[in-house]
Amino acid sequence: MIKMHKAFCLLAALMLTALMGCSAVAQESRPEKFLQPAQLSEQEQAILQLFGAGTDARLFDFSLDDAVQSLQVNLYRLQDGRWEPDAGGSSLRFSDREGRILFDFDRLAGGMRVAIQSEHENSSSSYEREPEPGLDGLGCATSLISDQTEIRYGEEIPIAIQILTDKNEVRTFDLSYFAHPEEYARLGYERVYALTLCFRDTPPA
Repeated sequence: MIKMHKAFCLLAALMLTALMGCSAVAQESRPEKFLQPAQLSEQEQAILQLFGAGTDARLFDFSLDDAVQSLQVNLYRLQDGRWEPDAGGSSLRFSDREGRILFDFDRLAGGMRVAIQSEHENSSSSYEREPEPGLDGLGCATSLISDQTEIRYGEEIPIAIQILTDKNEVRTFDLSYFAHPEEYARLGYERVYALTLCFRDTPPA
C-alpha cells in the first residue's frame, strides 16, 4: 500500500532550518551540484524522532542549478544478478535549486518514508507492505551514503544497499558497487535491495 500526503508541519520547518549554513564543508570545496548528509544538532534529531522519524532516518542537503526539472527515488531488488525495480519508487516534477530530503526506513523489504522540503515543495510519501514470510528472521546489513556526492543529471546516486541473509558472515561493499550487482549475486544472499536518488533536467516520465 502506498500513502501520499502533504506534510505542512514542524517537520518541514525543521528541514528548512539548516538550509542556511548547516554544512561542515567549505563553500569553495563543493561541486556546483551536490548531495551531502545534513549536520543536525541533538535538538533537531529529537524533533525528527518526535514526528515519527526513526533512528535510521537519514537527512540530506542538496544544491542544484536552474536546469533541474524532476527528481526520482528508486527502490530495486537484486534478481538474477541485475537490479530490478521494486515497489516503492516515485518521481515528481521539481525545479528548486536547493532543499532537503529525508529517507526513513528500517528494512527496505517492509517499506520506507521519503520527505522533501524546498522553496516550493513540502511533501512526504510513505510505502508500507507486509514482508515475505521468513524475512524477519534474516540478519540485516546496510551500507549507507556518508560523504558529499556530486550530482549529475540523469545519474542515480546510491543512498543505501541492504542485505538480508542467514549467512554467518556478510561481506558489504562500497556503494560504488551499485554499478556491479553481479558481485552481490555471486555471494548468494537471500535478499539484496538498493535505494537510489536521481535528479533530472527533463520532466518526470
